[in-house]
Amino acid sequence: IINFALDTSTTTSNAISDLADNSWTPPAGIYQLNSQLSISRIPSANIYAIRFELMKNGSSIRLSRLDNENNSSGQDIMFSTLSMCDIIDANGTDVFDFRTIVQISGTGGTYSIRANTTFFSAYKIG
Repeated sequence: IINFALDTSTTTSNAISDLADNSWTPPAGIYQLNSQLSISRIPSANIYAIRFELMKNGSSIRLSRLDNENNSSGQDIMFSTLSMCDIIDANGTDVFDFRTIVQISGTGGTYSIRANTTFFSAYKIG
């Protein structure tokens, strides 16, 4: 499980962003959250499942996922982009973070999160 890194340079000035654990605590209100995760494999890796979760106070509240039909064998995923958009209610002390789980088969395989197409944004709408 990897916490999705939040770019705190563009979050609201009165939100609390914890760089140590990539969490976000907005002021009370209703927000539209948008996020996208792009992953590509590095040779010899077989990515067969990707899960991208929005967490609120440590509990999963939304999940975007991609699973290979053959589970851990067969054609592997070379590149994937998972997106998420949701309306959330924050009470001013709620802590939000995104978590990523990537399942890989093969020896020495790894993956890369593509920074140029991975993002998080939040807009206060109420």
